[in-house]
Amino acid sequence: LVQGWTNNLVTTPAYAASVDVGIETEGIVVREETTIAGSGAFVDLVPNEGERVAGGETVAILYNDASGLDTRQQMKTLAAEIEQLSYALSSGTSSTDTSKLDEAVLRSIVNLRALSVSDDLSSLEDTTLNLRTMVFKRDYTYGDSGVATGIAALIQEKQAQMAALQASLDRVSTSIRSTGTGIFSGVADGYETLITPELASTMTPSELSALLDRVIVPPADTVGKLITDSTWYFAAVLSAEDAIGLSEGKTYTVSFSHDWFGDVSMKLERVSDKEGEEVLALFSARTNLSDTTLLRRQTVDIVTSRLEGIRIPRQALRVITEERTDG
Repeated sequence: LVQGWTNNLVTTPAYAASVDVGIETEGIVVREETTIAGSGAFVDLVPNEGERVAGGETVAILYNDASGLDTRQQMKTLAAEIEQLSYALSSGTSSTDTSKLDEAVLRSIVNLRALSVSDDLSSLEDTTLNLRTMVFKRDYTYGDSGVATGIAALIQEKQAQMAALQASLDRVSTSIRSTGTGIFSGVADGYETLITPELASTMTPSELSALLDRVIVPPADTVGKLITDSTWYFAAVLSAEDAIGLSEGKTYTVSFSHDWFGDVSMKLERVSDKEGEEVLALFSARTNLSDTTLLRRQTVDIVTSRLEGIRIPRQALRVITEERTDG
């Protein structure tokens, strides 16, 4: 009687889901690269990693001792202060009321906190600059009529300090300039001349495997490298069986998940002739170059297809078996 009133059917939400099907393989990132020569006891890189630089632009400053780095840091701090003071001066300093400045500082702090909590970084830089401006105004406000004059004098004083530091820095430093236009990277790993796009276009699976097995020593007396072509490549050795479903000219999603996390749409440029039971696959891309400048040997997933379905709990699976007898 009790079992008759008990409902053993339990329901649970089911969700649409997709599953990527692909090939996991190890390969190497290939680019058109030129190393930038330069050596010194202390090196200060000017561009950020992955930043585009122009021909003749300073990419590194070499110092004879650590005092040069300290001077360079002081100059960066002064430059930021001058920018903030100039912004404060241009935003208007007449008829400044200290109490209103206090309110403005509090509002800026509240806005900054709200942006941080909501993970909204779209206006973070402007909000931070505005807060710094309000603080500068508050610190240097001694009277309504002298605010602008005081900030202008302070700017001139800091500019004079900058000029003196620059003169002292020129005497103990050497500037390294870019030899051309391209994407800058502060790391030269030794592969720059061992594998190029031209070499990868004719390389065999055994040659790539031998390169991956080698111990590569990074070059000495370099401050980085310049990537001179916006197209970059990924070369990998695949089993001939895994490569059966790949088509030259088709675009595949290559998923990086180790040193850098991201999916890149890459065109399959070449599948080499079979060598034993292996082939070499060469993919190319024109996006995410600045994100991948530090990558070289990588294990990736090459997505060949995607399955669409419904995700259900394991407990919801039922298997029906029937015993069949003939006679």
